[in-house]
Amino acid sequence: MSRDRDMVAFSIDGQEVEARPGTLLLPVARALGFEIPSLCHEDGVGPYASCRLCLVEADEGRRTRIVTACDYPVRDGLAIRTSTPRVDALRRSVIRLHLARAPRSPEIRAIAARLGVASPEGLRENDRDERCILCGLCARVCAEVVGAHAIGMAGRGGRKRITLPFDEEGGREC
Repeated sequence: MSRDRDMVAFSIDGQEVEARPGTLLLPVARALGFEIPSLCHEDGVGPYASCRLCLVEADEGRRTRIVTACDYPVRDGLAIRTSTPRVDALRRSVIRLHLARAPRSPEIRAIAARLGVASPEGLRENDRDERCILCGLCARVCAEVVGAHAIGMAGRGGRKRITLPFDEEGGREC
């Protein structure tokens, strides 16, 4: 592979690739045809790493660690593995949590099926939107793409929700 000096060389699943320094891994990998699941990533919107499905194994020479591909910048000499027993087990654990939170989401069900995770039994009805994992993508698109800042995230933990600015009336919990 000829080397442009404005590029960094690294590998994904053993394939040598190049990208501009600082480019984020997920869009590079997807552009090259590598399948890495995610729910909270959308081209044109800043990375947020909230869904945790884009986990990959990054070998930086001295150590190997699990990182989120959507917000991980590529570097020279990096070796990325998109599917290892460790990565696959973590993804299955994460998708199980998403299925518990949003069992009626077609996207989550499709990813779960690809990862070999069965849908949860005995779904209980409640008042939240059972298709939303509160990844914040809708709020980020509204702010970064539309420029409206018309919705946002409020609360933490079990009280986290999508709402209107300043939590005005009309917002709803997901």
